[in-house]
Amino acid sequence: MRYSRLFLAAAVFMWAAAVSARETAPTVVELSTRLEPAEVPLNREAVLTIEVTWSGDIDQIEIESLDEPVLTNFEIRATATANRVEDVAGERRAVKRITYRLQPVTLGMAYVESVSLAYRDIAAGTVQHLLTRRVGVKAVAPVPEREGTAAVWLWLAVPAVLLAAAAWLFLKAGKRRKESDVQQEAPILEERFLRELKNGIDPETSQRSDAFTYLSKLFRRYLAEKFSIAALEVTSADLITLMIDEGLDEELIEETSAMMQKADLVKFSAQDAEPAELRDAYTTVETFLEEELAREREERLTDAGGASGGMRFPGKGRLGRKKRKNSAE
Repeated sequence: MRYSRLFLAAAVFMWAAAVSARETAPTVVELSTRLEPAEVPLNREAVLTIEVTWSGDIDQIEIESLDEPVLTNFEIRATATANRVEDVAGERRAVKRITYRLQPVTLGMAYVESVSLAYRDIAAGTVQHLLTRRVGVKAVAPVPEREGTAAVWLWLAVPAVLLAAAAWLFLKAGKRRKESDVQQEAPILEERFLRELKNGIDPETSQRSDAFTYLSKLFRRYLAEKFSIAALEVTSADLITLMIDEGLDEELIEETSAMMQKADLVKFSAQDAEPAELRDAYTTVETFLEEELAREREERLTDAGGASGGMRFPGKGRLGRKKRKNSAE
């Protein structure tokens, strides 16, 4: 009887110690992104890996949201996701991994902007946020495809074709070549963002919170590419300061400030946007992009006319004249 009591007391003690250790074990959450390789030919793919890990008392962590990556000069070709729970040195660890296969669109740098994670700590009753840094690779010229004997004959014919094409281009120099250069000019930045705006957002949607978040991210990406500023990595207040430093129109800065404040309110609280607020914000971004698109087109026509002796006119738009950067940079 005496030994039974001692055994029961030891078992209770060990159980209490295990429970205490579990309750006091810290819960660690990590978010990481990896983009490989450092250089990618245009006809090959880069691999983006987004991984969320949390260890300790993993049942106390709930993933609230993990944003889709925002891409610059990349197209998504395939995705995959995996979840697992494992024991590492006697400690439980949960892993969520998402893999993207990305193909560059044009030569130059290609980027994956910062990725945002929101998770809930059930024990603390709080929602925490993690943010990764921007990562990028260099898109280089495509590499030859291997297609057997037919490809060998094709590569033997390439020099002859190139010589013939060079001779033709030389003979067609002058006015014809200038017109070809204008046609092959890089697309205007505002055209791309207007197309993305109209395809990605319905101003009459009932999902106004998601639309507001998408709209604010789109405009931040535009400002980042237009002025080479860290518009995606700063707070709304710092973004307004950057816009003031760039010499943008005061009315546009006020409209942007109101839109970003509302987007922050929608993102970090349960409050939804009003239909009129979403329509006004959409119209602000749409009008600004259309004005800048018209100005860029006029300046390109003016530059072409100036090269042949035509008259030049001052550009229009709401970007500061002293500090405005060329969107083709």
